[in-house]
Amino acid sequence: MVKEVYKKELVLIIASLFLNVTLIAGTSALNKNNMCEQPINKTKTDFTSVTSAITHYIERFYCEKNTHPMFIHSLNKWGKTHRTTMLDILNNDHNGDFDTLGDHTSAQGVDDDVETKPMENTDHDTVFNSKTSFSYSGRTLHVGGNGSNNYTRIQDAIDAADDGDRVYVHNDSSPYHESIFVNKSILLEGENKDTTVIKRAGWEYKVVVHVFADEVTIRGFKIRGGKTGIYLESVSDCVIIENDIRAGGQGIKICDSSGCSISNCGINGCGGRCVVVRDSSGCSISNCDIRDSIDSDGVYICDSSGCSISDCSIKNNDDDDILLESSSDCSVLNCEIDSHDDGINGVNVVYSTGCVISNCNVRNHYHQWNSVGVKLDHSSDNIIYNCNILDNRRGILFESSSGCSVLNCEISSNGNEGIYVHNSNNCGVSNCDISSNRDAGV
Repeated sequence: MVKEVYKKELVLIIASLFLNVTLIAGTSALNKNNMCEQPINKTKTDFTSVTSAITHYIERFYCEKNTHPMFIHSLNKWGKTHRTTMLDILNNDHNGDFDTLGDHTSAQGVDDDVETKPMENTDHDTVFNSKTSFSYSGRTLHVGGNGSNNYTRIQDAIDAADDGDRVYVHNDSSPYHESIFVNKSILLEGENKDTTVIKRAGWEYKVVVHVFADEVTIRGFKIRGGKTGIYLESVSDCVIIENDIRAGGQGIKICDSSGCSISNCGINGCGGRCVVVRDSSGCSISNCDIRDSIDSDGVYICDSSGCSISDCSIKNNDDDDILLESSSDCSVLNCEIDSHDDGINGVNVVYSTGCVISNCNVRNHYHQWNSVGVKLDHSSDNIIYNCNILDNRRGILFESSSGCSVLNCEISSNGNEGIYVHNSNNCGVSNCDISSNRDAGV
């Protein structure tokens, strides 16, 4: 699941974010003998939840290393009172290599002569929501093909389908000029995402594919036009996989939903935000190419919790590549975040808490006077871990934030400061290479 190179430390960090971890002075309160009497499977990867993965690695770390007994007390968000506990675990009682930034308007003079742990650009899975499977148990209804159960319009086939059916759309009659409403738990599958095209039917319909049912899978389409390409509204456990989407407004919108996933999609050149997740929980975006939004953000997650973006290429969007606003416990993992043309910020975290940005390359955000690679704005208890933040106007900005940490990062060759801290407190930097920034390191 998570890459071995940072599995142990990252999971412990995430544990601090998602769990209220209490440090116990002695081993008796934890009852180490009971916890460690069974062999621990070191190759286990088939976790069913974030909590099970975190628990596994905490127990493995404790039993093998015999250090820092811990007890998982409750599923509360990471409080700043436990920040030192996390850093003790990572640094083995600090070893003197953790720098607290405290209350600053700006600072300079960080020691650049530290060991660097650069990002490994290899694929990995994540323990967060990663539902990308699709299945059906009923009939197959054909659209645009030959034989029985064949329909001319996609909507007609959906209307005739039952929960568990598959609606298979052939290339022969593509493009399909329709606006589709899905109110049944079906697999809606196109023959080929490059040639099975759905275009909005007339200006009176704002959405090309509008989903109102749980457990719907949409796979294998080229979707064009509409104010929104695909809209998941008040649903759960829906899957959008292997589609090519370009809309006049938002590419994909998920609202008031849970456990939905977007994977292996190209969402490019939209007239608005490429992906919007609002008022939702446990949703994931993985292995997607998200770029070239017009006057807007690549990914916008708002008023949501427990959502993740992983293994994505997110580039050249006109505003922020990723904007997390008023959200909690979200993650950005193993992503390429780059802006060669326009764009303001790479990752912008606003009024959010408990988020992790890990193993990402964040580059080339320098086109606006206020562009930043990673910006934490009025946010708390967030972590930037094992990232390369290079060639931006400013590397990292802490603005009116607290309890945030930067660990194991390379922050180099930025136009102004590597890290700029303004009106923030209890923020820290540990084991980072901060070098060759024009104005100052920190």
